[in-house]
Amino acid sequence: MTPKIALFDAPSKKQTCNSMNAWRGLLALNFKNIDYETRWVEYSDIKPVLKSLFVPSHPYLPNNTNRLRLSSGVPPNNLTDGDFYHYTIPTISFNGEYVMGTRKVAAAIEAVQPLPSLHLDSPLIDRVDEAVDECMKHLGAVILAAVRYGIMLKELEEKFGGESGLQMVKEPLKRLAGFVEGRRGLFGLGNFPSYADIIVVAFLHCWTLIDSYERIVADHPALARLYEASVEWVKRDDH
Repeated sequence: MTPKIALFDAPSKKQTCNSMNAWRGLLALNFKNIDYETRWVEYSDIKPVLKSLFVPSHPYLPNNTNRLRLSSGVPPNNLTDGDFYHYTIPTISFNGEYVMGTRKVAAAIEAVQPLPSLHLDSPLIDRVDEAVDECMKHLGAVILAAVRYGIMLKELEEKFGGESGLQMVKEPLKRLAGFVEGRRGLFGLGNFPSYADIIVVAFLHCWTLIDSYERIVADHPALARLYEASVEWVKRDDH
């Protein structure tokens, strides 16, 4: 019997999932049709709540790429640089154990229910992750401003001018599209979804939340087709 899993996440204003990395865990659970419950934790409470549950913290990693992969994309609380991102979302609990960090969460979900497989050994995962990380370096603050404070991309552009952020991610977006273009099927591995697809879908879904999805996929129909093929995974986002 599959154990009941709790997913720790920080809510949006609408009490729905809003963090790209938390969406990776949520999508993996939905893809496998695993029952779970969401435990909402405000960003300022992530560290004290997880620490009180004796969740092992991340080691401090100064490398920006590793920070992005481990974190929810935003500082979880009032931290000094020395303990930056020690406690992050997504975190899951099952059978009294706690697992934190996107890759570790994915591996734990795969261990709980191996099929359908996330294909965590696929070399595509690192390539996709790197492209998404590059996009988030330029656009992460835009997503944060929208989901946490209701300031949409169009408003930012009107106030500060230009489309510099979108212009700067043209190359990594092209790499993401290349991940599925020309494949025999809708997914990176063809007809079989994998965790690499989940990484892309989580990234794309964030843009649907802030009314900018069409601009992100405008030049990349393959990304739109991938998202449409995965829409069942994103329906559950609030419980």
